[in-house]
Amino acid sequence: MIYTCPTPLPDVPNMACEIKYGQIQKIAFQRIGQRFSLNDIQTLSAWTAFADAVDVSKLVVTPYVEAPTVNGGDELTFGGGNNTLDGIKTVMGINPVGMSFVLRNYPQTLIAALKHLKNYRDLACYFFNNAGQVLAIKDGGFYYPIPIRAFFVGDLLLHGLEQPSSNIMNFFFKANYSDKLAIVKPEFNPITDIKNADHYIGDGSFGLAFDYSYAI
Repeated sequence: MIYTCPTPLPDVPNMACEIKYGQIQKIAFQRIGQRFSLNDIQTLSAWTAFADAVDVSKLVVTPYVEAPTVNGGDELTFGGGNNTLDGIKTVMGINPVGMSFVLRNYPQTLIAALKHLKNYRDLACYFFNNAGQVLAIKDGGFYYPIPIRAFFVGDLLLHGLEQPSSNIMNFFFKANYSDKLAIVKPEFNPITDIKNADHYIGDGSFGLAFDYSYAI
């Protein structure tokens, strides 16, 4: 945190109604630098154009993700006890938010495609919730994917008879990532309507949705 001289308190908007962000059920990944206009993000054709792209604007969508867990988002502190005045800790910043999901019964060809995403330094995502809404960054007249860091997909965990076999997927957001987070209700259902380019290959993978020759 960078200290600045005190100024008048900022205006705080009055709350008209609460916002429910819902359960994240699918995630769309895209490289940073892409965007939707306020109107285009609501149309299936705009999303399909990104899904069918053959350049760095390409977008890929996961199948269903489950068991989301979240950590971080709390204060990063220093001191306490005799180390700081009155034993009160100093707030230095915000711990980054990390999210983790369970990928149950995914074909490992699909997992291998997802693992390739870890090589991209400029990865970002959109969230699709159970209400068919899109979570994205709204800035000015455009919507952007949410930048992420430290993307990881693990190897298969064979759980046997007691629970489905699964892989773990996790990533982190930078501090203050959600300051401009917005919810959009498109005119279609992103959970069911957005398909990857090779959705109908038949083996369950979406490996062809990636062009491994792209610059990383």
